[in-house]
Amino acid sequence: TVEIQFDQLIAQPFLTISGGEPTSPTPMRVIVIDGLDECADTDLQERILKIIGNAVADPRFPLRFIISSRPEADIQDFFDQFHSPTLRIDLAEVENAFRDIETYLISEFARIAVEQQLDPETWPDEGNIDTLVSKSSGQFIYATTVMKCVGDKYESAVAQLNVILGFKPSTGKSL
Repeated sequence: TVEIQFDQLIAQPFLTISGGEPTSPTPMRVIVIDGLDECADTDLQERILKIIGNAVADPRFPLRFIISSRPEADIQDFFDQFHSPTLRIDLAEVENAFRDIETYLISEFARIAVEQQLDPETWPDEGNIDTLVSKSSGQFIYATTVMKCVGDKYESAVAQLNVILGFKPSTGKSL
């Protein structure tokens, strides 16, 4: 089971290394779990969170966890009732998320313009960048996905951007 695997492969080895002392001189280690929401089995998500919750409630446990996930209801409900110290950071609400996305888009569009021999002074239109920043809802994954599509070296960047923005392709071909 997942519980046995966690105990034998993570908990016990790290407790042994730290000597099981809450004030062990062994440095604190962090495990990052990214995309917990991608686990299709919600029961398994809950089991994983309970295992971690029980482990970190033990002051001797020498690991901390960073769990990255979209804010799905089941996961939020779990953390709402979690009694150990947790810190929730909504990346969409981080003060500079939109500015960072805009900076990234401008930089990537400039690179793509050079690669595809477009004029970076006129392409893309500033309004297009504003639209993409807004559509991102502060999520960097949206911006990176858009730029992968627009930057495809086998496609026209202008046509790809038009498709993303909902404009008809200028060539008349369907993409």
